[in-house]
Amino acid sequence: MLTNSLSNFVYKFYDENPISGLSLSIVNDKILKTCTNTENLLNQKGEGYFSLLNGLIGSVEYLSKFNFCKEILVITPSLVLKDSESYTEILKILKSNNIKVNIISLCGELMIFKIITESTGGSLYVPLDLDHFNNILGNFAIPGELKSSTINLIKLGFPKVIYENGICACHLKMNKCGYECPFCKTYICTVPIGCPICENQLVSSLNISKSFHHMYPLKPYIDGEGVCFCCGNKGNSRCEKCMNIYCNDCNCFVHENLNFCLTCDN
Repeated sequence: MLTNSLSNFVYKFYDENPISGLSLSIVNDKILKTCTNTENLLNQKGEGYFSLLNGLIGSVEYLSKFNFCKEILVITPSLVLKDSESYTEILKILKSNNIKVNIISLCGELMIFKIITESTGGSLYVPLDLDHFNNILGNFAIPGELKSSTINLIKLGFPKVIYENGICACHLKMNKCGYECPFCKTYICTVPIGCPICENQLVSSLNISKSFHHMYPLKPYIDGEGVCFCCGNKGNSRCEKCMNIYCNDCNCFVHENLNFCLTCDN
């Protein structure tokens, strides 16, 4: 049951965060192991003692080399932690690297879980049932509004479409059309993706637009009357910037799917 929820979370995360990255790890018998294949991770069983400290240390070592927004999501059914050392040092490192830690504890709340999440600006959840667990995961898949004033530049590439047969470097499969990496000319079959050769992030303008409007969400429309700009039906809401009218259906589509106003200049 939980494996299906986690599999759906991975799919939704990449759908909602096209230019973000997701690394999956598991702690078995106090040892952190990173999995590159989602299916391999979900098919593994928890064994031995759980070490939250080792899990956090390994995650920090991986995340500290990146400059963008970083979060750790811990999902655990364990109420017993086998950590002989203090969490004081790892908390200092988490804060200095601006890494937020969120914890979903399936069996109950521990004081150390609460201390870690509150100290790093994260959240602690104890799901009541499977539906509640799915709702919590769904919220983590959707990026939050950008509140930091710090700006980091990320190198991106916009590959052009090429209509020719070729074997993609990402899946090693034959395709009738694909994309060409602007940096190393590698043939790939899909975007967004990290180029398998030069490792630069390759995206489309739609991916950038979707990520941008998640960070700066569209404000709710105010009440208004008139004819809907999109479909011509009776409208009941108005954009504060461009003052155009939208009906309820088009309003929902703009805010839930597009995340930007169709008639605003910006």
